[in-house]
Amino acid sequence: MKITLLLSCLFICLCAHADSKPPYAFALLGDMPYGLKPNKPNTELSNTVKQINADKDIQWVLHVGDIKSGASRCSDEMYLDRLRRFNEFESAFILTPGDNEWTDCHRFLAGSYDPMERLTKLRNIFFSTPDLTQGKHPRKVASQAALHPKYPLMKENLMWAEGGVTYATIHITGSKNGRNKFDKLGRVKRTKKHDAEIRYREAAALAWLQTAFDYAKENKSRAILIATQANPGLEKDPEMRNKKHFIPFLTLLEKQAREFNNPVVLAHGDSHYFRIDRPRLMKRHPPKNFLRVESFGDTNEDWIKVYVDTQTPHVFTFAPMNSSQ
Repeated sequence: MKITLLLSCLFICLCAHADSKPPYAFALLGDMPYGLKPNKPNTELSNTVKQINADKDIQWVLHVGDIKSGASRCSDEMYLDRLRRFNEFESAFILTPGDNEWTDCHRFLAGSYDPMERLTKLRNIFFSTPDLTQGKHPRKVASQAALHPKYPLMKENLMWAEGGVTYATIHITGSKNGRNKFDKLGRVKRTKKHDAEIRYREAAALAWLQTAFDYAKENKSRAILIATQANPGLEKDPEMRNKKHFIPFLTLLEKQAREFNNPVVLAHGDSHYFRIDRPRLMKRHPPKNFLRVESFGDTNEDWIKVYVDTQTPHVFTFAPMNSSQ
């Protein structure tokens, strides 16, 4: 699809929310709930849902993946349980998948599932209507599956705009984006089809990242936020053991950030450590307009309230929220 036609389709899909509006906020969370069996009560998650539902500033909830622990079963029951809980949010609920809910399901403790079969099931449950989010009041979004004929499977890569800011989720997971060796105790053996899936998903990720920036530039967005599950190796690692699996993504992100000039935020989970910083991407010095925010996670089920005000130079303000209060 030619870029002009693609952007025209995006304008049609997103124009209802794209224009300037008063300051608003959304909730950012990830890597939760861990250790929660289906249909069992969970005080922390219930508190989080109540807090967010009571906050009238919140326009949507963005979950950056890992809706279960890596050692819990990847059963249909688990997926449906999480969907039911997340649909208790009054506002729209948006998920970008994590490694725990599919790439790591080969693990013996996770049920020895074929990750690709689990990915199909995950897509069918959480992204049954690609252009519509979950939550009690879902919102319309643009899906890569609908806009990129080359990537019809990528229902989970979403894009939306609100008040002059562009948002996109990109399916990039931890566990080296799915490259970890399969559990020897499990019943599933890694084959060429699993490697082919990674190549397909990585190519789709680059295409969607480029499209998000193209839309943001064409629409004169005041900022852009990209959400993935994976921490793409942004900590100091001289041997690049973690970063090497994400180099194409980071290279394109850095290039587009330098060209965009306005604020660029990468939001992710994965390493369960709340932080806001400006880490190196590929070159020695990161773009001055770039920020990384990582969500809480694992045993800490706190969340982040993200304030958005396009009248401020930085556009985004991040406030950690205590789920126990």
